[in-house]
Amino acid sequence: VEARQNARAHASLLESELQKFRLLPRVLTEFPDVRAALADKSDAASRRLDRELAQLASRTDATVIYVIDADGMTIAASNWRAPTSFVGENYRFRPYFQGAMRKGEAELFALGTVSGRPGLYLARRVDVGGRQLGVVVLKVEFEKLEARWADSAAATLVTDAAGIIVMSSEPRWRFRSFAPISAAAQRQLRATRSYGEARLDPLPVSRADDGIRVDTDLFREADERVSFPGGTLRLLQPAEPARSSANATARVAFLVLLILVGAAIITLLRVVERQTLRQAAHDALEREVAARTRDLRTANDELRFASERQTETDRRYRAAREELAQASRLGSIGQITAGVAHEINQPIAAIRTFAENSLRYLEREQPDKARGNLATIV
Repeated sequence: VEARQNARAHASLLESELQKFRLLPRVLTEFPDVRAALADKSDAASRRLDRELAQLASRTDATVIYVIDADGMTIAASNWRAPTSFVGENYRFRPYFQGAMRKGEAELFALGTVSGRPGLYLARRVDVGGRQLGVVVLKVEFEKLEARWADSAAATLVTDAAGIIVMSSEPRWRFRSFAPISAAAQRQLRATRSYGEARLDPLPVSRADDGIRVDTDLFREADERVSFPGGTLRLLQPAEPARSSANATARVAFLVLLILVGAAIITLLRVVERQTLRQAAHDALEREVAARTRDLRTANDELRFASERQTETDRRYRAAREELAQASRLGSIGQITAGVAHEINQPIAAIRTFAENSLRYLEREQPDKARGNLATIV
């Protein structure tokens, strides 16, 4: 059961990688610059396409993307600047090129003839107006995926339609056959150059009643089909750990129990500690509130006293201002009265003087002068 679950999980990882890249060649067959480069085969169009493919490969984590014309010649590639550039290489002999030109698309897991690195080649034919212009190819390498498989205790490998191990968490198993193959079949496979100079020796596999043996190691085997032609993922779960799994499970259960008990004790202590801290914080808050209340009450009394003093000061100020205004008004009346009296007293004094003089003139029998004074008075 464990081997089957692990095989499905590893197959799912592989399928997710495959599906991520399979769409790219299909999209690129509709890309105008791909069609233009294949149609006119000009150097300028090819170099422009080089840069675009390099940018696309960088963004998608594809190992390399390249375009092959109908004669098998590579006219543009994302690795055009690398020493192992595919530009100018002829891949007419490659099965993926022949299959794509014949069927429209093809997939092949093979060893790179230039780079010497294994990978899956996804090829798609470019058709324009019924003409077969060439093929777009994307190569994917799975080193990171194999490294993730290697983190597991189980050994994981993928065989192709010929039974050759093309991917493996054990690098020494790669490009060996999972089952014996005839010398004629080996020669035919080597002729495709898909596996480079690998000898394709069979892996020392033997069947046993309780599993499968590789050399002297016993494994539980689980198989899962994968979606490239003839591909099968095989997971070999070591059998020895399975025999001791019951003891390991018991030890794990005991350890889990200890962890749970420890966690419960720690949780209880933390609850008590939180309650103690909460009560201490509550008491401190009450003391702080009481102190602040006293301060506020004192400040309120001081404000009320200050307000009363200010009110009394304002009353005295208004009273003094009223008294000052009253005194100012009385002073003004006195000045006016003095001025009026002065203005009245002057003419009265003059009249009196003229009257007294007129009386004396009459006493002296000088009526004319007396009449003049009286005329002045009138």
